[in-house]
Parts: sequence; C-alpha cells; structure tokens
Amino acid sequence: MDPGEHQCFVRSIVGRDAKKRPNPALGIDSDRPKPLGVGGSTEYHGCHCPPREVLGVGAALLAVFVAYVRVQARVAGVAQDYCGPMAKPGRIFLIALTALWLGITPASLQLAWGPDGSWGLMAAALVAIMVGCVITAARRLLRASRFLRVSTP
Repeated sequence: MDPGEHQCFVRSIVGRDAKKRPNPALGIDSDRPKPLGVGGSTEYHGCHCPPREVLGVGAALLAVFVAYVRVQARVAGVAQDYCGPMAKPGRIFLIALTALWLGITPASLQLAWGPDGSWGLMAAALVAIMVGCVITAARRLLRASRFLRVSTP
C-alpha cells in the first residue's frame, strides 16, 4: 500500500475521504470524524441494515460478553457454566462449517441476501451467532441467579 492509499484508508475509517467531501457510499455526510459503528457505518448503500463488518464486530463482542457472564458468575461463587447454544464449541462449529461450505461450493450454490444480494452465508452465520449468544448469556444469568438464590441464607 503506497502512502496515498494509506491516507485515504485512514481518512475513510475516521469519517473522511481523501478529498474531505461527502461520500454517500460510506454513509459519510460531513468531514468530521465519526467513531466506527456510529453514523456512517450504520447505513449501507441507502439501506439501514448493518454492513457485514458490523455483524462480525457484533458477533465478536457478544461472544466476549458470553464469556464475561460465565466469569462473573464464577466470581460470585457459581460453578463454571458452559451451557447454551452458542458456547465456544457451538460458535466454532458454526463458523467452521460455514467456512467449509463456502470453500468447497461454487458461487452459484451459495446463499445471497441483504442489500443488493451482497450478503452471504457467513452473514447469516454471524446473525445466528449473535442471536445464540444473547440466548446463551440469558441462560447463564438465569442459572447463576437460581444457584445464588438457593445457596444464600
């Protein structure tokens, strides 16, 4: 990457393109920097659906939250709880299966959906992980609260 491309990339990330003018493709409406995930990145080609990158970041943050719930329950005195549909093995299995399918099938057999048909099976897997992580965190919290209610005098 040459220095000119690097400057353009960095300015795009913080909310400015290389010439400091609005860039509707990125959802940028001013030359002020915007944090990632706020403003420009929530609009994708006129559709108010999150772009693929936000799905990946959201799935990663929810996976960390699921682990955080487990650790905090352990600190409160609850035994380690690895239950839930999207505990680490479930997430790994879903992503590995999706990557394997995408790697061995031709593009004509792959799912296309979303704005302009630009989302694929990996986006669907990330949405499934996000929903599953919310369910897993809720289950762990409920199990921990039940244990703590019973065990405290």
